[in-house]
Amino acid sequence: MQEAGQTNQAMQVILLGQAWCTANPAFNTALEHKAKIAQLVIGTTSYFTASSCLDELKDFPPARVFAPNASPMFHPKVYAFDLGKESGETEAL
Repeated sequence: MQEAGQTNQAMQVILLGQAWCTANPAFNTALEHKAKIAQLVIGTTSYFTASSCLDELKDFPPARVFAPNASPMFHPKVYAFDLGKESGETEAL
């Protein structure tokens, strides 16, 4: 997790797409850098997403939530980070 925190410090823009969301150290780190999140898409298939995470993001314009049992199943795991114009680097996990 220390590496994720260091990456968060360096990045300028965060783009996330994930199948579900739970409260954990990675989620907390992302919230610390909320101003850098340009897009956040979360699925709720099978109701794995924690309601506390949805509550935290309900008034956050870059966040989109896919309804449970939507077809086809929304199940991505995409994490992209723009490290800024100076470095010219992008990281994806």
